[in-house]
Amino acid sequence: MAPTPTTAPTTTPGSGTGSGSTPTSNPTGGTGSGSTPTSTVAPTSAPTAAPELNVGDFINRCYSVALGRSADEAGYNYWVDNLNNGQACGAQVGYGFIFSQEYINKNRSDEEFVTDMYAMYFGREADSDGFNYWVGLLESGLTREDIMAGFANSEEFYNLCNKYGVVCGTYLVGVPNDVQGGVNCFVARLYKVCLNRLPDMGGQAGWVLKLMNGEVSGTSAAYGFVFSPEFIGKNPSNEAFVNYMYAAFFGRAADEAGFNAWVDVLNGGGSYEDVFAGFSGSAEFANLCASYGIQA
Repeated sequence: MAPTPTTAPTTTPGSGTGSGSTPTSNPTGGTGSGSTPTSTVAPTSAPTAAPELNVGDFINRCYSVALGRSADEAGYNYWVDNLNNGQACGAQVGYGFIFSQEYINKNRSDEEFVTDMYAMYFGREADSDGFNYWVGLLESGLTREDIMAGFANSEEFYNLCNKYGVVCGTYLVGVPNDVQGGVNCFVARLYKVCLNRLPDMGGQAGWVLKLMNGEVSGTSAAYGFVFSPEFIGKNPSNEAFVNYMYAAFFGRAADEAGFNAWVDVLNGGGSYEDVFAGFSGSAEFANLCASYGIQA
């Protein structure tokens, strides 16, 4: 079992006191996180993984910016492993640092907290209008979790994460960090396996919200990816389609007997829907979903 890092949160997020919508990352900009999933339509420029830096650099940056120190070995390994293994996204890692006891013990004022948010999530100093906007929201009664969500769900943080090859994810106020982290990683995994790209902001947020609200199941989310124009446009051979199904639903390479059996189904006139039903209805997929906290 991985050691618990010193930055791991010891309390679950509060319920938040916002007005019902996530604050934007600046006074005029939007979050780019609409509620409608968009994985069925490829963005004009599909995000790709071509990072300038790496996951380890991202974690070292979190320690330096949020905690003002170098990473301890156990904490560093914990966070890097979670990001590399698809068990955490950037938004949830950010929460882990900002709501760690070590950061809380710094007893930052509202003004200092907002300054830290700009450094942590945007990698820059605050502009005066944005700084006053966020401090004003805190003074009006929004919680620090509300403010963090506005920064974590911004396009600027999304772009910063991409620079490090980290899946940004989306942050939902009032949802336990580990719970939403699992859902985020489940969705990000579908983007990676089925579409071979990073999630776009709107699609990631939309699917996570629908899964968290119980509007879709793991099976129906997977259907949205497997039968999206973007995936079907790959025009996979029967053999390639079966390999995709093993990777998407089982998280592993095909065994020879199973691979041949499913290819025979397709070669014999069976449909993609027939194969999809076989994989999505399996105990192995149910177990994979459960590992992310998702109902198959």
